[in-house]
Amino acid sequence: MVDKRQTVTWEELSWSNHIEQEALVRLLINKGILSQEELLEQVRAVQKTYSEQKS
Repeated sequence: MVDKRQTVTWEELSWSNHIEQEALVRLLINKGILSQEELLEQVRAVQKTYSEQKS
């Protein structure tokens, strides 16, 4: 059996995660499961939580 694993950089991994996340968000919005406003509200809430944890 041939091992076909590839090494990826952190940048490549980050970019791949970003693309996958964007695709999921678009699907949720397009299907009416989530609105743009709800997404932004949650992003702000998460940012606030992380910001408070840093302090």
